[in-house]
Amino acid sequence: MMVDNEDRLSNEEIITNLVNWLTVEHPYKMKLSSNVKIMTDDYGGIGLCYEHNERLPITNEIIHIPSYFFVNKLTCIKHIENKLKEENKTWLKIFGTDFKMLTKSIKHDWNSFDTIILYIYVEWFCLPTKSFHLPFFQSFPSSVFFKENIPVLQILRLEDKSIDTRTIINMLPIEFRAEFDKLYNNIKSSENHLMPILLKGFGNKDDEQIIKDRIRYLYMCINSRCLYYKITRTNAKKEDNLTLVPFVDFINHSNKQEEVNAIAETTKHFFQLDSQDYKIFYHETKGQEILFKYGHHSDDLLLNDYGFILNEPNENNFYDVTNIIMKKLKQCELEYLLKMNLYKEDDRFFISSDNSMVYHNTQIVVYLISLNKELPNLRNLITFPKSKQVKMDQFIKSGRTNSIHYQNEISQILNEYKSDLNLRCEFFKASKYRMDNVIELIHKKLNK
Repeated sequence: MMVDNEDRLSNEEIITNLVNWLTVEHPYKMKLSSNVKIMTDDYGGIGLCYEHNERLPITNEIIHIPSYFFVNKLTCIKHIENKLKEENKTWLKIFGTDFKMLTKSIKHDWNSFDTIILYIYVEWFCLPTKSFHLPFFQSFPSSVFFKENIPVLQILRLEDKSIDTRTIINMLPIEFRAEFDKLYNNIKSSENHLMPILLKGFGNKDDEQIIKDRIRYLYMCINSRCLYYKITRTNAKKEDNLTLVPFVDFINHSNKQEEVNAIAETTKHFFQLDSQDYKIFYHETKGQEILFKYGHHSDDLLLNDYGFILNEPNENNFYDVTNIIMKKLKQCELEYLLKMNLYKEDDRFFISSDNSMVYHNTQIVVYLISLNKELPNLRNLITFPKSKQVKMDQFIKSGRTNSIHYQNEISQILNEYKSDLNLRCEFFKASKYRMDNVIELIHKKLNK
């Protein structure tokens, strides 16, 4: 039984089948500029480029994918309902006699990830005949890439072997840990939700690991390749806008605004509100590769969700110095910050990794701590003195951070942060469960 698409066709065959499916086999057709070419990107994956050998169309539209080919919560529900009307045996195995109840639950209670995973799982791995979306599924990345490069999946594989991973997880860099926890909890939630359903329909206890691996693989395919799709309909949930779009998902991303040359828009369809097509518009830049903008993605998020960090500096990287700062704050200072609405429970304190920016709430708190050096005679007071409050008011109004005590405090905090990061790096280097991608991330943070 195929766990992933490792035994898939060659890239050339996959692309040929995908383009034929989108342009020839069905009444709805993809429109594609002849200047759009498929390429291999810098990371060994697939990308798209635009060859400047003729003038752009007046509208700058270079790709148009009909919604007929999309995979999102709404299209999945439509496909499932059609399969049940046809009394498809494979789908009836899942839904059984209570298919109306389960269909209703999917519509109203399930999230997009679980709905899409269920649909792709059954259509790709379980149908005895070719699925409508098979040419699209076969264009997904190899599961080996995810297994080797996504830290969450590496941790989950250790847990499958009954290895206690709590120490490993606790030693992850603080900023990365925040991203890690979200993905880890979401994948575990999908496993817990879908495993009983898929085991009941297609497996026994011996198949548990195969099913689990497939759920994780499909989760990462969706997480790393989805686009957001504005569905204009009554009672639409933002989460319904999670959409997989064939061919368009080959477009890579850049953090550099000057490299970005593509934008995506959806058409308006007033009679079928969930049937809105994707159009890609292009404007010329120095480079030929077609690129979207990632958004404010730090290396922590990129490694967690996509399995790589940028080779070049990333302006979105930051240090989370919350734990260091909270140890330095006195109780009376914390109470003052809360009272003055300068701090809320669970606030985080950040400094950009190139030290060019100290986030505003971090500036305020660090300045407050630095006043203990500026006003040493007040250091041991257990109440917040008026003189400190006056200084704080002046600081907030002026926004100036040129105090020597403030600058020294920032330096000390950064030194403590990097000392802690060094210890984490040495832990991973010494561990028999080496995570080289995490070590690479830490090295980049330390070398700033």
